[in-house]
Amino acid sequence: MSPQDFKTAIKNQEQNLKGKTFEITFIDGNTQTKMTLKGLKAFGLAVLNLEAKGASFGFSSVQNSLIERATQSIDKLTEKLNCGKWNQINITATTVK
Repeated sequence: MSPQDFKTAIKNQEQNLKGKTFEITFIDGNTQTKMTLKGLKAFGLAVLNLEAKGASFGFSSVQNSLIERATQSIDKLTEKLNCGKWNQINITATTVK
C-alpha cells in the first residue's frame, strides 16, 4: 500500500486507533527491525520517517493479550476494530519491491 493510501486509511480509523499500541516491522533489504510505539503521535512520526526511506505499508494483524488475528487489508482491519477489544495493531513496512 502506498504511503498516501496508508495514511488515508489510518486517518479514517483514527477514533478506533486511539490508545492502541502499534508494532511496525520494518524490512529493508536483509534487515528486519521491530518498533513498538504507544499512541498515534509516535506512530505518525515513525510512519513519516519510514516514508522518507521509501517504505510502503501493509496491515498485518491485531492482537490482545489472548489472541492475534490477521488483517491484511483496511477492510479486515475495520471489521476487527469494530467487533473486538484489541490493544495492538501490527504493521509491516518495507522498502523491498
